[in-house]
Amino acid sequence: MKTSHIGFGWVVGAMIATCLSATTVFAQSAKPSKRDALGCMEKELQDRIAKIANSGDHEAFKKLAGAAVIAGKCRVVSKGTMLFVEDTAVWSGLFCYRPVGDVSCLWMSSDLTRP
Repeated sequence: MKTSHIGFGWVVGAMIATCLSATTVFAQSAKPSKRDALGCMEKELQDRIAKIANSGDHEAFKKLAGAAVIAGKCRVVSKGTMLFVEDTAVWSGLFCYRPVGDVSCLWMSSDLTRP
């Protein structure tokens, strides 16, 4: 009976090692931001800010973006900041990028790290 228990433990250990190896193989590298960008914790807020910015209403953009930054819901990510992609919303053109060292991602334009 102990022999099968040892065999089972070996199989479980091998499975864990395989999963960790696969995670390492598929892990992505952080890529630098091509420009300064506003990133928001909530996708809907970032989407709203982007729509207003793209409409050309600079006054409304400054009001909404400024209020979001002051409230701690958004922040500016500087050009060159290394970013990981954590989530995508392809239809909206947004990715949730996690700056290196941060534990939360921020919704920003999906082309931020593309060459």
